Amino acid sequence: MHHARPGGPEHPRLAARLQLGRYAEEAVFRFDAEQRLVIDPERLAAAAAQLVTDIVQIEALGSELRGVGFLERYGRLSLELAALLDRHHDLPRELLPRYPLSPPPTSPAP
Repeated sequence: MHHARPGGPEHPRLAARLQLGRYAEEAVFRFDAEQRLVIDPERLAAAAAQLVTDIVQIEALGSELRGVGFLERYGRLSLELAALLDRHHDLPRELLPRYPLSPPPTSPAP
């Protein structure tokens, strides 16, 4: 999520905004009552697969019209997503997920 914020190189920001926009539309993530980020793994897998499929199809067809439409639809943060990022500006850059069946990590991810 931190790549979607203003500042820094444009390519990672655009890629992050495309992902966030698509995942928000697919209801991949939400915040629970305690304002913790909750991700639906099944929706994430399906949304990521469809996102890749859409991008590859646009590239394979060389469709500028579809590419521009895709960027316009997902390349800008909605007001809701922008507000969400502002409210959660302190999210860590690298998240260490916790899975119920796996032991906790012993050291931070590189």
